[in-house]
Amino acid sequence: MALSRLSAASWLIESGDSAQAARLLTFLDAKGGLHMAGTYVMASFAWLALARIEDRRGHPAAAREDYRQFLRRLDAPMAAQHRLVDEARTALARLEGVPLHSGVPASRDSMKAGKLRSLSE
Repeated sequence: MALSRLSAASWLIESGDSAQAARLLTFLDAKGGLHMAGTYVMASFAWLALARIEDRRGHPAAAREDYRQFLRRLDAPMAAQHRLVDEARTALARLEGVPLHSGVPASRDSMKAGKLRSLSE
């Protein structure tokens, strides 16, 4: 179910229907909705999709929370997923009004604290 909803949300976003796409991702809010392995695995990517939607719709508070949920769940990304983590960190920094120092993404520990800091410190 999660993969189908994520795929359909992607198509809806491409067609310009972000409201319907966001509605399809509400399975993330369902009580006990993450108990199935497939749903749990896809949850991080659904949070990223929802963050992008909320960001485009001009809802910065919701987008920030969704980016944080994504980063919290995808804390050990595979090599192919690093660009997604970088994208989320960059978007979160932009939404929080915090510049990334020297173009270096924030560390995972600083993300947990809700603040961005340079890795060079």
